[in-house]
Amino acid sequence: MKRFLLLWATAGALVVAPNALASTQHSSTGTVIALTRGGVLMAGGKGLVSFAPGRARVGSRVVLSGSSLRIVGFAHAARLRGVVAARRGNVVVLSAAHRLFPVRMRGRAPAAVSDHSGPQAGEVVGVTVSIDENSNLVATSTDDEGEVGTAHVQATIAAIGTSTITLSVNGQSIVLPLPAGSTVSPALLGTQVTLTLTFANGTTVANEDEQADNDDQGDNGIQTAGHDHGDDGGDDSGGGDG
Repeated sequence: MKRFLLLWATAGALVVAPNALASTQHSSTGTVIALTRGGVLMAGGKGLVSFAPGRARVGSRVVLSGSSLRIVGFAHAARLRGVVAARRGNVVVLSAAHRLFPVRMRGRAPAAVSDHSGPQAGEVVGVTVSIDENSNLVATSTDDEGEVGTAHVQATIAAIGTSTITLSVNGQSIVLPLPAGSTVSPALLGTQVTLTLTFANGTTVANEDEQADNDDQGDNGIQTAGHDHGDDGGDDSGGGDG
């Protein structure tokens, strides 16, 4: 009898275990607001933006379960929250989930729009957007939710200037200044790097991010004057791994 009870208990455990595992699997729903390297950005509850692996067009209503992304419908509007990283005419580039994506402000603004009008770099904003037929996000309302001093992002380098770096953000070219004395390795052109954006007085400066892993190489290849990327005890002339 004891042996029978033991076998019954074991069989019961085998039946219950899969259900227990299934109940702990996390799933989330949201609206795709941008395409990005390796996946999409989705805006969920309270405008929280997160990265999801997989493919879906902007505006798709999706369910993320584990690493599986499933399309369940389509939306023409969404609510999202992000940090203003840069502005270019009537386009505001937001940072969320360590990625960058553009949002068009309603109406047309000249390229030389005043730096003191509208959302400023470093501001945290809540944005309600409509999604047009070309998959563009168009802001219908914005709310100021505070400000931050830095943001960590991954972005693709489209061009390298003497003291600037140009990032490609979903078809938009965003030019950002580098810290004084900084240089960027030409080998990084066209690659994705991890950057720390610093905000002050409505401006954005792109800095290397030493604490994050770069998708393309261990060293960002962005060198600040007086900063040694080589081995401990080496000199600055080594230039690091580039």
